[in-house]
Amino acid sequence: MPSKIAETSNPSCWLIAKAALEDNNDFDAGAPNAHKKEPRKKRASEESRRKPLASSRTRYACGLSVLTTDEPDANAFTRAVAAEAAAIDAGFALLFFSQSLVDAAALSDALKINAPALAYAGCSTAGEITPRGLEEGQILALLLPSASFSVASTMVDSLSSSGMDRITGEVGALRRSLQGRVGYERSNTTFALCFIDGLSYAEEAVTSAIHW
Repeated sequence: MPSKIAETSNPSCWLIAKAALEDNNDFDAGAPNAHKKEPRKKRASEESRRKPLASSRTRYACGLSVLTTDEPDANAFTRAVAAEAAAIDAGFALLFFSQSLVDAAALSDALKINAPALAYAGCSTAGEITPRGLEEGQILALLLPSASFSVASTMVDSLSSSGMDRITGEVGALRRSLQGRVGYERSNTTFALCFIDGLSYAEEAVTSAIHW
């Protein structure tokens, strides 16, 4: 499974398929034990989002754990990622980051040193959606526990020169890989994510090619 941060001069995209392994009705990726807020409290929350987030950890009912930081220290953040991955037995991570805080090479190198066994995919973003809402200047890691998720991923390079048949073939291989691990496919707990370079102008064509 490839593990790298996507930031190249050639348009590219990550194709990721995931399936929940546990068959239960409590699979919930919503906010953990969150109470509804009154409208007047929402204003206070919006005001607090303008303040520095520092570092945070949020765990959800489905087992997903989210780490965030606004500190430009890739080593410290990836050490925290490695510790949390070990704590929840994470099999895969998604990372999103602001280029104003850290560059792709520094983050990738730090992950190789501090979390060499953790498979991941990631990309830079124009704004990061954190547990506290939309932020800017953050690094965000979503850790998926092996007990609840099975993941298959690939990276498609050079979208401008890749034929749609090739992309469709890679998606088919992903599905077979995922089914080989899980042993079956359930449409209600299987989903796909695609992270694509916005400057490729190929979003619709790629989405059509990979549509399941």
